[in-house]
Order: sequence, then C-alpha cells, then structure tokens
Amino acid sequence: MLSGERKVQRKAVCAELLKRYEEDAETFMQQIVTGDESWVCRYNTADKRQPKQYTHKSLLSSKRYKVAASARKGGSTFS
Repeated sequence: MLSGERKVQRKAVCAELLKRYEEDAETFMQQIVTGDESWVCRYNTADKRQPKQYTHKSLLSSKRYKVAASARKGGSTFS
C-alpha cells in the first residue's frame, strides 16, 4: 500500500506525463521505451566461506553444500 507521500508523488508524475502527452502526443508516444524482463543471477559468497575458528579434523563434516544462484527481478525507468 502506498504511503501518503508516495501517493502525492505518483499523482504529480501522472499529471506531468498527461501534460506532456497533451502538448505533443506523437512525440510523447515515440519516446516511450519498452523492453522485456531481465533476470540477474547473483551469488552469495558469504555462504562459501568457512568459519574462522579451529575445529578438530575428526569433527569436520565431509558434506559439501552447493551455493545456488538466486534470481532477482529488477526494473529500470528512464526519463
């Protein structure tokens, strides 16, 4: 849910876009940029690091865990 401040900002942006459209609709519509989604993979390197404390060899686990890439969606706006 939008806060009061965000609602005011959104209304101001919409009013500005409407004003630009009313001034020159053709140019306004030609300046709109669209695109497809992009997925960005990132790796958390902190999971790969071993703790920096001494552990006896007999207590070490033989299991290795794979660090999986986590996909994050992102968006961009251009003016």
